[in-house]
Amino acid sequence: MISISTDAAMSEVFYNAKIKKFGNFKEQLRKWQRYMQEEQRKRFRNNALGGTYDEVTWPYFSEYMLKRGYRRVKGRVKMGDPIMRDSNTLYNSFRGGEFKLTNNSATFRITVPYAAAHQFGVPKQKLPARPIMHVSQKNVAYLGRLVKDYLSDGKYGRRPNG
Repeated sequence: MISISTDAAMSEVFYNAKIKKFGNFKEQLRKWQRYMQEEQRKRFRNNALGGTYDEVTWPYFSEYMLKRGYRRVKGRVKMGDPIMRDSNTLYNSFRGGEFKLTNNSATFRITVPYAAAHQFGVPKQKLPARPIMHVSQKNVAYLGRLVKDYLSDGKYGRRPNG
């Protein structure tokens, strides 16, 4: 099981907007949740053959795996097979993971048993880290835009420009 708390990202956004003491941003955090679920799934699609997407790098199968490796569902590993997509359990876990939402914070948890092994790697088993949950600067900027747009429409005593 792995858990990603967005408290650090949220604090930065809310502090920069000087609004942490203000009330309820659940609606914006819900929008951000849907955005983040799709961003995590994009990571799987864009890094399928190894590479980097949005600050996260995944190494492709090792030579050993390509020569001798087997996958639980799809059998023998071949060059060109996508990594992290044997059974699609991790890929699909973003659409059913546990999401805890408060007024100013969000935490997302995946309970797939081997998720932590992929997130952090297992050096003893020569399994490299392939982070599946990550909040990038682009993701934080999107949250900042959601909050800024929400505040600029006249809520909390601010007047819209115009």
